[in-house]
Amino acid sequence: MDSVIVATHNRREQALRLLGALARQRAGAEPFEVVAVVDGSTDGTADALRATRWPFTLRVVEQPRGGAAAARNRGAAAASGTTLVFMDDDVVPPPDFLEQLDGSLDAGADVVLPLTLVGDWVPDGIIAREQRAWDAHGAAVAATGVLSADEIHFAATAVRRRCFDAVGGFDPSLTADGAWGKEDTELAYRLLRAGCRVAARPDVVVTMDCVTDPVELLRRARALGRSDARFARMHPELAPRIFRTALREARIQRAIGWMVLAAPGMATLLRPLRALVLAAMGRARAGALVYRLWLAVWSAEWWRGVLDAGGGAVARRELYR
Repeated sequence: MDSVIVATHNRREQALRLLGALARQRAGAEPFEVVAVVDGSTDGTADALRATRWPFTLRVVEQPRGGAAAARNRGAAAASGTTLVFMDDDVVPPPDFLEQLDGSLDAGADVVLPLTLVGDWVPDGIIAREQRAWDAHGAAVAATGVLSADEIHFAATAVRRRCFDAVGGFDPSLTADGAWGKEDTELAYRLLRAGCRVAARPDVVVTMDCVTDPVELLRRARALGRSDARFARMHPELAPRIFRTALREARIQRAIGWMVLAAPGMATLLRPLRALVLAAMGRARAGALVYRLWLAVWSAEWWRGVLDAGGGAVARRELYR
């Protein structure tokens, strides 16, 4: 049986939308349960989920705010299925979603990764266009069938319970206290290292929301920098990928890194530019120049996060090598 695990924090409407989509799964699909872990929500999510009649077994687990990784682990512990399907609360799966994932598992896969795309309801803009470009890149990589840990996420992904348990689940330290980022990549790396077989399914398309608030994205950039620094310490063999190889093509991010590492106060000096860029981001005609300036501001926040987490030494070693 499949156990669908949804970790949610203060996104009641999105969680209800997701469970509504799960309620429309094809009648021919195998029975499944949903375990919704309400992670410190204050918006009535738990009551709303319990108050609705669903055509599947629903377990609602409430816990104090522990972060995405801890909530997913809690959901896995409460689940009874042999397959765990982790889903972000803002995704919308197609009616044959579970049926298609089960087909790949039956064919021998241990992890099944559908294609996630920004929903057509998300307003157009610089940020949405950037995310849609990444979606296109992800689709091209998935089509090759060869995925690295960087391309594997758990926004809507099935994994055999025995594989998940064998590697110890998500690392909750990466998202503790509201931190954001890298818990998916870190788990994917351990699954690949354990020999688990990953099947990409670009023909199974899951749509999802896209964060378009630049202030929130800058907060996430700094949080991601912290998580990348912690990830590099957990797995030193991946430090070159994070701080050297991955930045080879990201010229702006690399240039900002050189400046911030040489003079950490440089990130603070870029704050006036941040205000100008944020003001320009809301304009309908914001174009290539604004986008490049946005990347510079985003990169400054990412590097600030790296320094926050004490990642300056390893970053310097890899960036200047």
